[in-house]
Amino acid sequence: MDSFVCERLSANEENESLINSFASKRGSSLVSYFEKYGPSEDKDGKTTYYVIKTKENEILMMMMM
Repeated sequence: MDSFVCERLSANEENESLINSFASKRGSSLVSYFEKYGPSEDKDGKTTYYVIKTKENEILMMMMM
């Protein structure tokens, strides 16, 4: 049974609101960048952004490629 979901940020409209509630003390500047630029850059295809989340839609990690 899979307990995590890896999903492209733009694949689910709910992801945009979920990233606004994500916090990380060690990566606060990266989280800020992700929130500000992630949605538009991912939709434009400029950079690909992913969210790793639980089946209950709690974001655990974000990454860009």
